Amino acid sequence: MDVLREQSCPHRRSWVYLTTWTNAAVESFFATLKRELAWIHATKTWATRVALRTALFDYIEGFYNPERIQQRLEYRSPLRFEEAAVA
Repeated sequence: MDVLREQSCPHRRSWVYLTTWTNAAVESFFATLKRELAWIHATKTWATRVALRTALFDYIEGFYNPERIQQRLEYRSPLRFEEAAVA
């Protein structure tokens, strides 16, 4: 609330409602990330932060964004969805 007052933003209940749903989406993403990253690499720990950062980058850019099947894309990966749109 103090941050809103400092920014001269009025407090609204809709803001609280949106933050709750935004938080749920973020928590869902991180739960998926942790579960799938551990499964793909067969580990829950990495030797260094650089190794973890590399694993995260490879997962997000190599699998999650281009290959992962998504409900909003009619249960296709983004690559398959784009191919169907072009064809």
